[in-house]
Amino acid sequence: MLIPKFTNSWRPLLGTLVLISAAQACRQRFPHFSKERATPEERRAIGAGIPYVPAEATDKMDLAQNMQLRREKAWEVFRELTREVSIGRNPEIQGFDPNSTGSLPLWQTWYTGEEMPIMFRSVYAKLSSEQRKDRRPICPEVLDTLFENHAKAAVKGFTPEELEQRLSQVKSLQEVRGISGRGITMFSPALLRHYFENYAYVLKCEAERANLLPETILSPANHTPCFASEFPSGLDFPYPLPPADYSHCKNSKETRPDVNHGAAVTIKTSWRKADTGVIGKFDTSDKGLTKHLTEGAWKPDQEIPSQSLTPNKIFTIKLLASAKSYNLESIHIVSKETRDWLWITFWWSPDPNTDFGEDRPASFTGTPWANYKMCVVADFLEGDLDPGAHYKDTHPSLASALSVSQQWASPYTQCSNPFIEQGQGNVETNCIGCHQHAGSNANPEEIYLDDPKNPRTPASRLKYPHHSRSQARQNFPADYLWSLTQSPDFFESEITSTISNVDSGI
Repeated sequence: MLIPKFTNSWRPLLGTLVLISAAQACRQRFPHFSKERATPEERRAIGAGIPYVPAEATDKMDLAQNMQLRREKAWEVFRELTREVSIGRNPEIQGFDPNSTGSLPLWQTWYTGEEMPIMFRSVYAKLSSEQRKDRRPICPEVLDTLFENHAKAAVKGFTPEELEQRLSQVKSLQEVRGISGRGITMFSPALLRHYFENYAYVLKCEAERANLLPETILSPANHTPCFASEFPSGLDFPYPLPPADYSHCKNSKETRPDVNHGAAVTIKTSWRKADTGVIGKFDTSDKGLTKHLTEGAWKPDQEIPSQSLTPNKIFTIKLLASAKSYNLESIHIVSKETRDWLWITFWWSPDPNTDFGEDRPASFTGTPWANYKMCVVADFLEGDLDPGAHYKDTHPSLASALSVSQQWASPYTQCSNPFIEQGQGNVETNCIGCHQHAGSNANPEEIYLDDPKNPRTPASRLKYPHHSRSQARQNFPADYLWSLTQSPDFFESEITSTISNVDSGI
Protein backbone atom coordinates (compact mmCIF):
# COMPACT_ATOMS: atom_id res chain seq x y z
CA MET A 1 0.00 0.00 0.00
CA LEU A 2 1.31 3.44 -0.88
CA ILE A 3 1.64 5.82 2.05
CA PRO A 4 1.32 9.61 1.74
CA LYS A 5 4.60 11.49 1.88
CA PHE A 6 4.67 13.75 4.95
CA THR A 7 7.12 16.65 4.98
CA ASN A 8 7.29 19.92 6.91
CA SER A 9 5.86 21.82 3.97
CA TRP A 10 3.30 19.24 2.97
CA ARG A 11 -0.39 20.00 3.45
CA PRO A 12 -2.00 16.57 3.10
CA LEU A 13 -4.72 15.53 0.74
CA LEU A 14 -8.02 14.16 1.81
CA GLY A 15 -10.48 11.49 0.80
CA THR A 16 -14.18 11.08 0.31
CA LEU A 17 -15.86 8.29 2.24
CA VAL A 18 -19.43 7.25 2.82
CA LEU A 19 -21.63 5.91 5.57
CA ILE A 20 -24.72 3.87 4.99
CA SER A 21 -27.18 2.76 7.60
CA ALA A 22 -29.46 -0.11 6.69
CA ALA A 23 -32.25 1.55 8.62
CA GLN A 24 -31.77 4.94 6.97
CA ALA A 25 -30.84 3.94 3.44
CA CYS A 26 -34.38 3.82 2.04
CA ARG A 27 -36.23 6.45 3.99
CA GLN A 28 -34.18 9.41 5.20
CA ARG A 29 -32.94 12.45 3.29
CA PHE A 30 -29.91 14.23 4.69
CA PRO A 31 -29.21 17.99 4.49
CA HIS A 32 -26.66 19.07 1.92
CA PHE A 33 -23.06 19.36 3.09
CA SER A 34 -23.34 18.67 6.80
CA LYS A 35 -20.13 18.95 8.76
CA GLU A 36 -19.30 15.27 8.29
CA ARG A 37 -20.16 14.99 4.59
CA ALA A 38 -18.18 15.53 1.41
CA THR A 39 -17.90 19.24 0.62
CA PRO A 40 -16.62 21.30 -2.33
CA GLU A 41 -13.44 22.38 -0.56
CA GLU A 42 -12.36 18.76 -0.18
CA ARG A 43 -13.05 18.02 -3.84
CA ARG A 44 -10.60 20.81 -4.70
CA ALA A 45 -7.88 18.84 -2.98
CA ILE A 46 -8.84 15.37 -4.22
CA GLY A 47 -9.14 16.35 -7.85
CA ALA A 48 -11.25 14.50 -10.40
CA GLY A 49 -12.47 11.00 -9.61
CA ILE A 50 -10.35 8.19 -11.04
CA PRO A 51 -12.27 5.92 -13.47
CA TYR A 52 -12.47 2.17 -13.08
CA VAL A 53 -11.97 0.39 -16.41
CA PRO A 54 -12.32 -3.43 -16.30
CA ALA A 55 -9.31 -5.32 -17.55
CA GLU A 56 -11.39 -7.37 -19.98
CA ALA A 57 -14.94 -8.12 -21.00
CA THR A 58 -16.86 -10.56 -18.81
CA ASP A 59 -19.38 -13.12 -20.00
CA LYS A 60 -22.33 -13.22 -17.63
CA MET A 61 -23.11 -16.89 -18.27
CA ASP A 62 -19.51 -17.89 -17.55
CA LEU A 63 -19.73 -16.16 -14.18
CA ALA A 64 -23.22 -17.46 -13.43
CA GLN A 65 -22.25 -21.07 -14.13
CA ASN A 66 -18.83 -21.15 -12.50
CA MET A 67 -18.41 -20.01 -8.89
CA GLN A 68 -14.63 -20.05 -9.05
CA LEU A 69 -14.57 -17.68 -12.04
CA ARG A 70 -17.18 -15.52 -10.31
CA ARG A 71 -15.17 -15.18 -7.12
CA GLU A 72 -11.91 -14.61 -8.96
CA LYS A 73 -13.57 -11.80 -10.89
CA ALA A 74 -14.95 -10.28 -7.69
CA TRP A 75 -11.54 -10.26 -6.01
CA GLU A 76 -10.09 -8.72 -9.19
CA VAL A 77 -12.65 -5.90 -9.08
CA PHE A 78 -11.98 -5.34 -5.37
CA ARG A 79 -8.23 -5.24 -5.94
CA GLU A 80 -8.61 -2.55 -8.60
CA LEU A 81 -11.08 -0.43 -6.62
CA THR A 82 -8.90 -0.54 -3.50
CA ARG A 83 -5.72 0.13 -5.47
CA GLU A 84 -3.88 3.12 -4.03
CA VAL A 85 -3.81 6.00 -6.51
CA SER A 86 -1.48 8.93 -6.11
CA ILE A 87 -3.08 12.32 -5.74
CA GLY A 88 -1.23 15.60 -6.13
CA ARG A 89 -2.32 18.84 -4.53
CA ASN A 90 -4.38 21.15 -6.72
CA PRO A 91 -1.81 23.67 -8.07
CA GLU A 92 -4.34 26.49 -7.79
CA ILE A 93 -4.36 26.19 -4.00
CA GLN A 94 -1.99 28.67 -2.40
CA GLY A 95 1.25 27.16 -1.14
CA PHE A 96 1.09 24.14 -3.43
CA ASP A 97 4.16 21.96 -3.09
CA PRO A 98 4.67 20.14 -6.44
CA ASN A 99 6.72 17.43 -4.66
CA SER A 100 4.01 16.51 -2.16
CA THR A 101 1.59 13.72 -2.95
CA GLY A 102 -0.82 11.47 -1.16
CA SER A 103 -2.65 8.29 -2.01
CA LEU A 104 -6.16 6.99 -1.62
CA PRO A 105 -7.95 3.81 -2.61
CA LEU A 106 -9.35 4.47 -6.07
CA TRP A 107 -13.00 4.37 -4.93
CA GLN A 108 -12.37 7.14 -2.40
CA THR A 109 -11.84 9.60 -5.24
CA TRP A 110 -15.45 9.13 -6.41
CA TYR A 111 -18.54 11.28 -5.89
CA THR A 112 -21.34 11.52 -3.38
CA GLY A 113 -24.91 12.17 -4.43
CA GLU A 114 -24.62 15.70 -3.10
CA GLU A 115 -22.10 16.56 -5.79
CA MET A 116 -24.35 15.39 -8.62
CA PRO A 117 -26.80 18.36 -8.79
CA ILE A 118 -23.91 20.83 -8.56
CA MET A 119 -22.18 19.16 -11.49
CA PHE A 120 -25.37 18.82 -13.52
CA ARG A 121 -26.27 22.47 -13.06
CA SER A 122 -22.80 23.56 -14.18
CA VAL A 123 -23.18 21.79 -17.55
CA TYR A 124 -26.91 22.25 -18.11
CA ALA A 125 -26.55 26.01 -17.59
CA LYS A 126 -24.08 26.14 -20.50
CA LEU A 127 -26.95 25.43 -22.91
CA SER A 128 -28.69 28.49 -24.33
CA SER A 129 -32.30 29.17 -23.42
CA GLU A 130 -33.42 27.88 -26.83
CA GLN A 131 -31.30 24.76 -26.50
CA ARG A 132 -32.74 24.10 -23.04
CA LYS A 133 -36.25 24.65 -24.37
CA ASP A 134 -35.62 22.05 -27.07
CA ARG A 135 -33.97 19.73 -24.53
CA ARG A 136 -30.81 19.62 -26.59
CA PRO A 137 -28.12 17.30 -25.23
CA ILE A 138 -25.15 18.44 -23.22
CA CYS A 139 -22.19 18.37 -25.59
CA PRO A 140 -19.68 15.51 -25.19
CA GLU A 141 -16.77 17.94 -25.08
CA VAL A 142 -18.41 19.69 -22.11
CA LEU A 143 -18.80 16.39 -20.28
CA ASP A 144 -15.24 15.39 -21.19
CA THR A 145 -13.93 18.26 -19.04
CA LEU A 146 -16.69 18.29 -16.41
CA PHE A 147 -14.92 16.33 -13.69
CA GLU A 148 -11.69 18.30 -13.94
CA ASN A 149 -13.58 21.59 -13.94
CA HIS A 150 -15.69 20.50 -10.98
CA ALA A 151 -12.54 19.79 -8.99
CA LYS A 152 -11.22 23.30 -9.72
CA ALA A 153 -14.45 25.21 -9.14
CA ALA A 154 -14.36 28.15 -6.77
CA VAL A 155 -15.37 27.34 -3.21
CA LYS A 156 -17.97 29.72 -1.84
CA GLY A 157 -17.15 30.98 1.63
CA PHE A 158 -13.47 30.04 1.46
CA THR A 159 -10.60 32.30 0.49
CA PRO A 160 -7.48 30.50 -0.78
CA GLU A 161 -5.84 31.22 2.56
CA GLU A 162 -8.75 29.77 4.54
CA LEU A 163 -8.82 26.69 2.35
CA GLU A 164 -5.08 26.21 2.82
CA GLN A 165 -5.43 26.58 6.59
CA ARG A 166 -8.21 24.00 6.66
CA LEU A 167 -6.17 21.46 4.74
CA SER A 168 -3.06 22.07 6.82
CA GLN A 169 -4.78 20.53 9.84
CA VAL A 170 -4.60 17.05 8.30
CA LYS A 171 -1.69 15.04 9.68
CA SER A 172 -2.23 11.29 9.54
CA LEU A 173 -3.06 8.70 6.90
CA GLN A 174 -6.45 8.13 8.57
CA GLU A 175 -7.18 11.87 8.38
CA VAL A 176 -6.22 11.93 4.71
CA ARG A 177 -8.75 9.18 4.08
CA GLY A 178 -11.50 10.64 6.20
CA ILE A 179 -11.42 14.40 6.15
CA SER A 180 -14.18 14.83 3.57
CA GLY A 181 -16.67 13.12 5.77
CA ARG A 182 -19.39 10.54 5.86
CA GLY A 183 -21.88 10.18 3.04
CA ILE A 184 -24.32 7.51 1.88
CA THR A 185 -23.29 6.22 -1.54
CA MET A 186 -20.34 6.70 -3.88
CA PHE A 187 -20.69 6.92 -7.65
CA SER A 188 -18.06 6.42 -10.34
CA PRO A 189 -17.50 9.17 -12.95
CA ALA A 190 -19.05 7.02 -15.70
CA LEU A 191 -22.25 6.50 -13.74
CA LEU A 192 -22.81 10.23 -13.23
CA ARG A 193 -21.89 11.06 -16.83
CA HIS A 194 -24.57 8.64 -18.05
CA TYR A 195 -27.17 10.56 -16.04
CA PHE A 196 -26.04 13.84 -17.59
CA GLU A 197 -26.02 12.47 -21.14
CA ASN A 198 -29.54 11.16 -20.60
CA TYR A 199 -31.06 14.09 -18.69
CA ALA A 200 -33.89 14.51 -21.22
CA TYR A 201 -34.84 10.85 -20.80
CA VAL A 202 -34.66 11.09 -17.01
CA LEU A 203 -36.88 14.18 -17.17
CA LYS A 204 -39.71 12.21 -18.80
CA CYS A 205 -38.93 8.98 -16.97
CA GLU A 206 -41.81 9.16 -14.51
CA ALA A 207 -44.36 9.32 -17.30
CA GLU A 208 -42.61 6.58 -19.29
CA ARG A 209 -42.75 4.07 -16.45
CA ALA A 210 -46.18 5.05 -15.07
CA ASN A 211 -48.01 2.17 -16.76
CA LEU A 212 -45.05 -0.14 -17.28
CA LEU A 213 -46.00 -3.66 -16.22
CA PRO A 214 -43.30 -5.97 -14.81
CA GLU A 215 -43.79 -8.46 -17.65
CA THR A 216 -43.41 -5.85 -20.41
CA ILE A 217 -40.37 -6.53 -22.57
CA LEU A 218 -38.62 -3.46 -23.93
CA SER A 219 -35.86 -3.42 -26.55
CA PRO A 220 -33.51 -6.42 -26.55
CA ALA A 221 -30.68 -3.90 -26.38
CA ASN A 222 -32.12 -1.68 -23.65
CA HIS A 223 -34.19 -2.86 -20.70
CA THR A 224 -34.78 0.58 -19.15
CA PRO A 225 -37.19 3.35 -20.25
CA CYS A 226 -35.37 5.99 -18.21
CA PHE A 227 -32.21 6.10 -20.33
CA ALA A 228 -31.52 5.91 -24.06
CA SER A 229 -29.18 3.02 -23.31
CA GLU A 230 -28.06 1.01 -20.32
CA PHE A 231 -25.14 2.16 -18.18
CA PRO A 232 -21.64 1.78 -19.66
CA SER A 233 -19.28 -1.09 -18.91
CA GLY A 234 -16.13 0.91 -19.61
CA LEU A 235 -15.23 -1.43 -22.45
CA ASP A 236 -17.92 -0.32 -24.93
CA PHE A 237 -16.03 2.86 -25.85
CA PRO A 238 -16.72 4.97 -27.77
CA TYR A 239 -20.35 4.18 -27.08
CA PRO A 240 -23.39 5.59 -28.93
CA LEU A 241 -24.90 8.72 -27.45
CA PRO A 242 -28.66 9.30 -27.01
CA PRO A 243 -30.40 10.14 -30.30
CA ALA A 244 -30.56 13.94 -30.41
CA ASP A 245 -29.59 17.07 -32.33
CA TYR A 246 -25.92 17.74 -31.56
CA SER A 247 -25.56 20.54 -34.13
CA HIS A 248 -24.62 22.99 -31.37
CA CYS A 249 -21.62 20.84 -30.41
CA LYS A 250 -18.15 20.62 -31.90
CA ASN A 251 -17.76 17.96 -34.62
CA SER A 252 -21.50 17.50 -34.46
CA LYS A 253 -21.62 15.07 -37.38
CA GLU A 254 -19.44 12.54 -35.58
CA THR A 255 -20.20 13.38 -32.00
CA ARG A 256 -18.65 10.86 -29.63
CA PRO A 257 -17.10 11.21 -26.18
CA ASP A 258 -13.33 11.66 -26.35
CA VAL A 259 -12.75 10.64 -22.74
CA ASN A 260 -13.50 7.19 -21.39
CA HIS A 261 -14.74 7.59 -17.82
CA GLY A 262 -14.80 3.83 -17.37
CA ALA A 263 -17.49 1.58 -15.95
CA ALA A 264 -20.59 2.55 -14.05
CA VAL A 265 -20.07 1.50 -10.42
CA THR A 266 -21.87 2.39 -7.21
CA ILE A 267 -20.52 1.70 -3.73
CA LYS A 268 -22.21 1.64 -0.32
CA THR A 269 -20.41 1.37 2.99
CA SER A 270 -21.16 0.77 6.65
CA TRP A 271 -19.10 2.28 9.48
CA ARG A 272 -18.66 1.92 13.23
CA LYS A 273 -17.05 4.38 15.63
CA ALA A 274 -13.48 3.30 16.26
CA ASP A 275 -12.95 4.80 19.70
CA THR A 276 -16.12 3.58 21.43
CA GLY A 277 -18.59 0.74 21.20
CA VAL A 278 -18.22 -2.70 19.69
CA ILE A 279 -18.12 -4.34 16.28
CA GLY A 280 -19.89 -7.63 15.66
CA LYS A 281 -18.24 -10.91 14.72
CA PHE A 282 -20.48 -13.05 12.53
CA ASP A 283 -19.94 -16.76 12.11
CA THR A 284 -20.12 -17.43 8.35
CA SER A 285 -18.83 -20.98 8.47
CA ASP A 286 -21.11 -23.77 7.24
CA LYS A 287 -22.57 -24.26 10.72
CA GLY A 288 -22.84 -20.55 11.43
CA LEU A 289 -24.46 -19.80 8.08
CA THR A 290 -26.94 -22.62 8.61
CA LYS A 291 -27.88 -21.12 11.96
CA HIS A 292 -28.39 -17.63 10.53
CA LEU A 293 -30.44 -18.93 7.61
CA THR A 294 -32.59 -21.07 9.89
CA GLU A 295 -33.28 -18.17 12.25
CA GLY A 296 -33.85 -15.81 9.30
CA ALA A 297 -31.57 -13.00 10.46
CA TRP A 298 -27.92 -12.17 11.06
CA LYS A 299 -26.95 -12.16 14.72
CA PRO A 300 -23.37 -11.63 15.95
CA ASP A 301 -21.96 -14.45 18.01
CA GLN A 302 -19.40 -12.12 19.58
CA GLU A 303 -18.87 -8.39 20.12
CA ILE A 304 -15.35 -7.01 19.82
CA PRO A 305 -14.38 -3.63 21.38
CA SER A 306 -13.80 -1.20 18.51
CA GLN A 307 -10.88 0.47 20.27
CA SER A 308 -8.96 -2.81 20.20
CA LEU A 309 -8.71 -2.73 16.41
CA THR A 310 -5.73 -1.07 14.75
CA PRO A 311 -5.78 0.48 11.23
CA ASN A 312 -3.78 -2.44 9.83
CA LYS A 313 -6.56 -4.80 10.95
CA ILE A 314 -9.52 -2.77 9.67
CA PHE A 315 -9.79 0.15 7.25
CA THR A 316 -10.00 3.31 9.37
CA ILE A 317 -10.71 6.98 8.76
CA LYS A 318 -10.60 10.06 10.98
CA LEU A 319 -12.87 13.04 10.33
CA LEU A 320 -11.46 16.52 10.58
CA ALA A 321 -14.77 18.14 11.46
CA SER A 322 -15.42 16.02 14.55
CA ALA A 323 -12.05 14.36 15.25
CA LYS A 324 -13.95 11.05 15.36
CA SER A 325 -12.49 7.86 13.92
CA TYR A 326 -14.54 5.21 12.11
CA ASN A 327 -13.89 1.61 11.13
CA LEU A 328 -15.18 0.23 7.84
CA GLU A 329 -17.47 -2.69 8.68
CA SER A 330 -18.58 -3.55 5.18
CA ILE A 331 -18.76 -2.42 1.59
CA HIS A 332 -21.20 -3.18 -1.25
CA ILE A 333 -19.94 -2.95 -4.84
CA VAL A 334 -22.34 -2.93 -7.81
CA SER A 335 -20.32 -2.88 -11.02
CA LYS A 336 -21.54 -2.95 -14.64
CA GLU A 337 -19.34 -5.93 -15.52
CA THR A 338 -22.32 -7.53 -17.27
CA ARG A 339 -25.67 -6.30 -18.50
CA ASP A 340 -27.23 -7.22 -15.14
CA TRP A 341 -24.22 -5.94 -13.17
CA LEU A 342 -21.97 -7.83 -10.76
CA TRP A 343 -23.08 -7.79 -7.11
CA ILE A 344 -20.21 -8.06 -4.64
CA THR A 345 -20.24 -7.50 -0.91
CA PHE A 346 -17.42 -7.51 1.65
CA TRP A 347 -17.52 -7.59 5.44
CA TRP A 348 -14.89 -7.33 8.15
CA SER A 349 -14.03 -10.42 10.17
CA PRO A 350 -11.55 -11.15 12.98
CA ASP A 351 -10.90 -14.55 11.33
CA PRO A 352 -10.69 -13.37 7.72
CA ASN A 353 -8.89 -16.37 6.25
CA THR A 354 -11.70 -18.85 6.74
CA ASP A 355 -14.81 -19.68 4.67
CA PHE A 356 -15.69 -16.63 2.51
CA GLY A 357 -12.17 -15.23 2.87
CA GLU A 358 -10.22 -18.44 2.43
CA ASP A 359 -9.57 -17.85 -1.30
CA ARG A 360 -8.51 -14.21 -0.98
CA PRO A 361 -5.53 -13.55 -3.29
CA ALA A 362 -2.14 -13.04 -1.66
CA SER A 363 -1.92 -9.56 -3.21
CA PHE A 364 -4.07 -8.21 -0.35
CA THR A 365 -1.59 -9.35 2.29
CA GLY A 366 -0.23 -6.47 4.33
CA THR A 367 -3.22 -4.21 3.66
CA PRO A 368 -6.36 -3.64 5.76
CA TRP A 369 -8.33 -5.33 2.95
CA ALA A 370 -6.83 -8.67 3.99
CA ASN A 371 -9.35 -8.64 6.86
CA TYR A 372 -12.52 -8.79 4.75
CA LYS A 373 -14.61 -11.71 3.50
CA MET A 374 -16.65 -11.70 0.29
CA CYS A 375 -19.61 -13.21 -1.55
CA VAL A 376 -20.76 -12.40 -5.08
CA VAL A 377 -23.80 -12.85 -7.34
CA ALA A 378 -24.06 -12.52 -11.12
CA ASP A 379 -27.64 -13.67 -11.71
CA PHE A 380 -30.94 -14.50 -10.02
CA LEU A 381 -30.36 -18.22 -10.58
CA GLU A 382 -27.41 -20.20 -9.27
CA GLY A 383 -26.00 -21.66 -12.46
CA ASP A 384 -23.24 -23.61 -10.72
CA LEU A 385 -24.88 -26.83 -9.54
CA ASP A 386 -22.06 -27.57 -7.10
CA PRO A 387 -20.24 -24.31 -6.26
CA GLY A 388 -18.31 -25.85 -3.39
CA ALA A 389 -16.71 -28.49 -5.62
CA HIS A 390 -14.15 -25.97 -6.96
CA TYR A 391 -12.68 -25.56 -3.48
CA LYS A 392 -13.11 -28.99 -1.86
CA ASP A 393 -9.38 -29.76 -1.87
CA THR A 394 -7.88 -26.27 -1.76
CA HIS A 395 -10.26 -24.25 0.44
CA PRO A 396 -12.43 -26.69 2.38
CA SER A 397 -14.14 -24.20 4.73
CA LEU A 398 -15.16 -22.06 1.74
CA ALA A 399 -16.43 -25.17 -0.05
CA SER A 400 -18.62 -26.09 2.91
CA ALA A 401 -20.03 -22.57 3.31
CA LEU A 402 -20.83 -22.31 -0.41
CA SER A 403 -22.58 -25.65 -0.32
CA VAL A 404 -24.79 -24.51 2.56
CA SER A 405 -25.67 -21.31 0.67
CA GLN A 406 -26.47 -23.21 -2.52
CA GLN A 407 -28.55 -25.90 -0.83
CA TRP A 408 -30.57 -23.34 1.13
CA ALA A 409 -31.33 -20.96 -1.74
CA SER A 410 -31.50 -23.35 -4.72
CA PRO A 411 -32.36 -22.78 -7.48
CA TYR A 412 -31.69 -19.11 -6.71
CA THR A 413 -28.57 -17.32 -5.52
CA GLN A 414 -27.84 -16.19 -1.97
CA CYS A 415 -25.35 -13.50 -0.92
CA SER A 416 -25.95 -11.33 2.12
CA ASN A 417 -23.85 -8.91 4.17
CA PRO A 418 -24.24 -9.39 7.95
CA PHE A 419 -23.60 -5.71 8.69
CA ILE A 420 -25.94 -4.25 6.06
CA GLU A 421 -28.68 -6.82 5.47
CA GLN A 422 -30.19 -6.52 8.91
CA GLY A 423 -33.80 -7.42 9.58
CA GLN A 424 -35.82 -10.61 9.49
CA GLY A 425 -35.42 -12.46 6.19
CA ASN A 426 -32.52 -10.40 4.84
CA VAL A 427 -29.95 -13.13 5.43
CA GLU A 428 -31.53 -15.08 2.54
CA THR A 429 -31.25 -12.28 -0.01
CA ASN A 430 -29.08 -11.87 -3.11
CA CYS A 431 -28.94 -8.08 -3.89
CA ILE A 432 -29.99 -8.37 -7.53
CA GLY A 433 -33.50 -9.46 -6.50
CA CYS A 434 -34.17 -6.24 -4.61
CA HIS A 435 -32.50 -3.95 -7.13
CA GLN A 436 -34.56 -5.30 -10.04
CA HIS A 437 -37.44 -3.19 -8.69
CA ALA A 438 -35.45 0.08 -8.59
CA GLY A 439 -37.34 2.87 -10.32
CA SER A 440 -40.69 1.07 -10.07
CA ASN A 441 -43.40 1.85 -7.55
CA ALA A 442 -42.05 -0.84 -5.23
CA ASN A 443 -41.51 0.03 -1.59
CA PRO A 444 -38.00 -1.14 -0.65
CA GLU A 445 -39.16 -1.91 2.88
CA GLU A 446 -41.79 -4.33 1.55
CA ILE A 447 -39.54 -6.32 -0.76
CA TYR A 448 -37.93 -8.41 1.95
CA LEU A 449 -40.65 -8.15 4.57
CA ASP A 450 -40.69 -11.47 6.41
CA ASP A 451 -42.05 -10.65 9.85
CA PRO A 452 -44.68 -13.23 10.86
CA LYS A 453 -46.28 -10.63 13.11
CA ASN A 454 -46.66 -8.07 10.32
CA PRO A 455 -50.03 -8.30 8.51
CA ARG A 456 -48.42 -7.06 5.27
CA THR A 457 -46.06 -10.05 5.07
CA PRO A 458 -48.34 -12.45 3.12
CA ALA A 459 -49.09 -9.85 0.43
CA SER A 460 -45.42 -8.89 0.19
CA ARG A 461 -44.31 -12.51 -0.19
CA LEU A 462 -46.88 -13.02 -2.94
CA LYS A 463 -45.70 -9.93 -4.81
CA TYR A 464 -41.99 -10.54 -4.16
CA PRO A 465 -41.61 -14.35 -4.00
CA HIS A 466 -38.61 -16.27 -2.66
CA HIS A 467 -37.60 -13.26 -0.56
CA SER A 468 -37.32 -11.47 -3.92
CA ARG A 469 -34.39 -13.65 -4.99
CA SER A 470 -36.18 -14.72 -8.16
CA GLN A 471 -36.63 -12.59 -11.26
CA ALA A 472 -40.03 -10.91 -11.26
CA ARG A 473 -39.45 -8.26 -13.95
CA GLN A 474 -38.62 -8.26 -17.66
CA ASN A 475 -37.76 -4.55 -17.59
CA PHE A 476 -35.70 -2.54 -15.13
CA PRO A 477 -36.82 1.12 -15.02
CA ALA A 478 -33.66 2.43 -13.35
CA ASP A 479 -31.26 -0.22 -14.70
CA TYR A 480 -31.16 -1.69 -11.17
CA LEU A 481 -30.12 1.58 -9.43
CA TRP A 482 -32.22 2.83 -6.50
CA SER A 483 -30.40 6.18 -6.71
CA LEU A 484 -32.77 7.27 -9.50
CA THR A 485 -35.84 7.59 -7.30
CA GLN A 486 -34.99 6.65 -3.70
CA SER A 487 -33.41 8.26 -0.66
CA PRO A 488 -30.91 9.64 -0.07
CA ASP A 489 -30.01 10.56 -3.66
CA PHE A 490 -33.27 11.09 -5.60
CA PHE A 491 -31.37 11.78 -8.85
CA GLU A 492 -34.55 12.00 -10.91
CA SER A 493 -36.01 14.75 -8.75
CA GLU A 494 -32.62 16.48 -8.45
CA ILE A 495 -32.34 16.68 -12.24
CA THR A 496 -35.96 17.80 -12.59
CA SER A 497 -35.64 20.55 -9.99
CA THR A 498 -32.31 21.75 -11.39
CA ILE A 499 -33.81 22.04 -14.87
CA SER A 500 -36.78 23.93 -13.48
CA ASN A 501 -34.56 26.33 -11.52
CA VAL A 502 -32.17 27.07 -14.39
CA ASP A 503 -35.01 27.48 -16.90
CA SER A 504 -36.70 29.90 -14.49
CA GLY A 505 -33.53 31.90 -13.93
CA ILE A 506 -33.16 30.81 -10.32
